[in-house]
Amino acid sequence: MIPTVTYTMLTTVCYSELPFSEWYSPVPFSFDSYYVAGLVSRVGASNCDTTDAPYRYHAIAYNVGAADNPAAILINGLGRYPGGPDVPLSVITVEQGKRYRFRLINMACKPHILFSIVNHNLTVIEADGQTTLPLVVNEIPIYVGQRYSFILEANQPVDNYWIRALPGSYASNFTNGLNSAILRYVGAGPETEPINSTWPPVNPLIETNLHAYGDSLVPGLPYPGGADVSIDLVSIMDNTSLLFYMNGETYRPPTTPVLLQILSGALSASQLAPQGLVYTLPLNKVVEISMPTTFLNTPVSTSHGSCKMFADL
Repeated sequence: MIPTVTYTMLTTVCYSELPFSEWYSPVPFSFDSYYVAGLVSRVGASNCDTTDAPYRYHAIAYNVGAADNPAAILINGLGRYPGGPDVPLSVITVEQGKRYRFRLINMACKPHILFSIVNHNLTVIEADGQTTLPLVVNEIPIYVGQRYSFILEANQPVDNYWIRALPGSYASNFTNGLNSAILRYVGAGPETEPINSTWPPVNPLIETNLHAYGDSLVPGLPYPGGADVSIDLVSIMDNTSLLFYMNGETYRPPTTPVLLQILSGALSASQLAPQGLVYTLPLNKVVEISMPTTFLNTPVSTSHGSCKMFADL
């Protein structure tokens, strides 16, 4: 039986407590507590705005060059950057012998992240809101906007252990606690940083090894193009203007929002602005949308327009 407990929800800015029942979703696994781990990149550390620190930790977006790499990864709002001070790192406390469900979210803007906890296996049980058969791994590659849940068994000797979040798309490391947080067992030294440092990714998560828990009723026929309507959204980037194009069109906000254009009834579907970026769909049909992005070195998350590519469906 899964206990009803209060857990601490950790974000990149603040801490709050919510009843467990508000965030619980049924999974085929029991655990003793629940944590949310948010990963976010820290850009341009040398230009950090320290006003009202620690709540403003990043450079203003307009001051960040298009090709800049983040200086570091923050875990639940805390982290260090190269050449910076030894500020406190995020600490997640566990009790030996208990099991914990972690909700892992990549809230960074650019890099995908290789997440691990030294000397601990991670049992993945959910991906982007879909429960999966338990899969034991020791590293989770997580892309922008992705979410995983995993079970951690606190089965190691009482000590402090590194939580690692290595950027996967540019060179970085863990020097002096960079890209790191701390998993602290109850009874371990509260002022001591971990000394264990290596944890080779001998069993990383491979997404194709994840399988749905229970029957997954997917509409359409089980092959590419097996839907009633198929739409390809081919995206490219203009290296001169640095604008992204989808099917040859770039997004420019219309003077009247699309929803208001529809509600007015004054325009037919083909007349809605922005032209070329509004797709009309038939009712009660299965729609397949493919988004090839061969020019990018990491997958694009379609859930939040991470590459400024927009289409209204």
